[in-house]
Amino acid sequence: MKSFTFRLLFWVGAFIGLLGPAAAQGTALGASLTALAKPTTGVVGLAPDGALVRSTDNGATFGTVRPADSPKALYAVAASGSTVIAMGDAGYFVRSTDNGATYSTLGSPSSPTIVGAVNSVGYGNGKWVAVGRNSGSTHALYSIDGGATWSTATISSPSSGEFKSVAWSGAPANVWVAVGGPVTTPAMMGVGFTGLYYTSNDGIVWSGPTTTNASLNAIASDGAGKLLAVGEAGTVWYSTATPPAFSEVGNGIVSETLGAVVYLSGTNWAATGDDGVQVNFDGSSTALRTIGLTVATASSQLQINLTGGFPGLQYHLETTTTLASWTTVSGSTQSYTGGAAPTWTAALPAAGAKVFYRAKLGSP
Repeated sequence: MKSFTFRLLFWVGAFIGLLGPAAAQGTALGASLTALAKPTTGVVGLAPDGALVRSTDNGATFGTVRPADSPKALYAVAASGSTVIAMGDAGYFVRSTDNGATYSTLGSPSSPTIVGAVNSVGYGNGKWVAVGRNSGSTHALYSIDGGATWSTATISSPSSGEFKSVAWSGAPANVWVAVGGPVTTPAMMGVGFTGLYYTSNDGIVWSGPTTTNASLNAIASDGAGKLLAVGEAGTVWYSTATPPAFSEVGNGIVSETLGAVVYLSGTNWAATGDDGVQVNFDGSSTALRTIGLTVATASSQLQINLTGGFPGLQYHLETTTTLASWTTVSGSTQSYTGGAAPTWTAALPAAGAKVFYRAKLGSP
């Protein structure tokens, strides 16, 4: 579903007298957003309170375009061309046809009424597809009229639990894949559960389930048949087959649960999760690695080192002393060619001061 190539951010705080390896924390676009979509122009995000926000400067700043005043919460947003659709509680959904600038409230699908929620929505091969749960079981909807109206999909063997994410593979497989697991409640956090995935050739009739050894939270496609799914306890599953056939490529590199995944470019993917952890995946070698920054002192300077970067991509630095606003470090853009990873130097902070740095994927 999330075929965007947005910049993923992470930051490290350098404290005078406490310099050394520092934990890197991940976020997306520097804002607290639960979902992102890329229409023809602009970037649309979903805030934790359910408000829809929009950026016209590649994610540097966002403004609210639809406040969180709907009777039901929104949990997912997706875009295709100039159409943006956000869905959530009991299938409640809103729709924009002007790149997310304005929205029409379309209510909830009435056949049947959903007792549950839509967790993910996406577009592919001429259809919109939304997945979630209804009365405690996996559930899916589809639309063939640009998201204006929705119908209930057929699931051959519904499972107890919910779908958490959906993606269209692209050619040559041209299939939809929905992943999920048990319904997660606060009391269940940190408890191991098996996961599942279903496939559909048209988004209307679904086959499955195929079970996995951990609950799956998110799936992304490169648009050319490859799919990456992530989930509980650092689980990563990858498929290059037609039809999709997943194999586990990551388990144990991180212990945190992964909740979001995005295709970047080439063979490169990135996933984020609890406690700001970030994981990179290289499909050419099916290798996983964590991404971050380390800080040290060298020759009376601050030395900032990128770890886990992808060859062939660019990175640059931003800095702040307050965390309220960030400033691009002039001339900091570096291309990582696969040799020595990018390293930046800076003046040491004054005694008692603190400076935060974050690395961005791409050039300013």
